[in-house]
Amino acid sequence: MSDHVDFETEALRLGLPLFLKSKAAARMMSCGPTKLRELIHEGQIEGVKRGKDLLVKTASVLRFNASLPPAQFTLPPKKSKDVKAAA
Repeated sequence: MSDHVDFETEALRLGLPLFLKSKAAARMMSCGPTKLRELIHEGQIEGVKRGKDLLVKTASVLRFNASLPPAQFTLPPKKSKDVKAAA
């Protein structure tokens, strides 16, 4: 079995449009418009212009989100619940 995911097919299966307006794409990625434009400039997601509108290819947003590494962190030590008896 292959681990390859066709994100264009997946977007259609989920009922998503082929392109998102930049505001919707930023919302889907939990980022602001500046970060969205940086990602487009870096080639990490695909953007196109339609007149004045910046559109983002939905499949590229899904692909980018799927490529993010899992969060890794350590939890702080638990505080002990030693209760001293009041005298």
